[in-house]
Amino acid sequence: MAVKEDETTKRDYRKRAELGRILVKEEVQARIKLVTNVLRKDVTERTTSDQQLLDQSPEIVHSVKQRFEKRDAIKERAKEIEDPEDILDGKCERLVEAIRLAKCAVVYTGAGISTAASIPDYRGPNGVWTMLQKGQPLGAHDLSEAEPTVTHMAIAELHRNGQIAHVVSQNCDGLHLRSGLPRRSLSEVHGNMFIEVRCLRT
Repeated sequence: MAVKEDETTKRDYRKRAELGRILVKEEVQARIKLVTNVLRKDVTERTTSDQQLLDQSPEIVHSVKQRFEKRDAIKERAKEIEDPEDILDGKCERLVEAIRLAKCAVVYTGAGISTAASIPDYRGPNGVWTMLQKGQPLGAHDLSEAEPTVTHMAIAELHRNGQIAHVVSQNCDGLHLRSGLPRRSLSEVHGNMFIEVRCLRT
């Protein structure tokens, strides 16, 4: 009888402990929500009770501010920035000079080179990760219909003229090859979705 009572007491204790943890968690989540709402207000709009809440919750305030900073950093990275024409001209001149003086120039390309071919990048305004983060559909993109962009063609021409030796690309869209760049002069680090590879045992 005493054993059964002891087991019942232990079960009750575990239930109360679990309930206590749930209540504490809910209380913390409610406080996080309150602190978040206060921090979203302009400083001039905060009441005395708002300030008291912030003063009583320094760790939560720090955590929420870090979350805000991370969110703002992601938004900042997603911005497409265009240089003024004079700055862009200066950068182009420096690039031309660098290629001209290089003994062995290698071009490294990523998703941004193919956005003009209607292939989405990752972190741009309509990028894959950006859209997923917003909970928006990605849409259908038929890569087989994509054509090489002006940039692809310019890189191929630079290679034909002997001004660049090799291209390393993160893209798997096959547009470098379609631009006329020889396969021997291209390293596709993520492969090519249009090439079937078979492993043969010898």
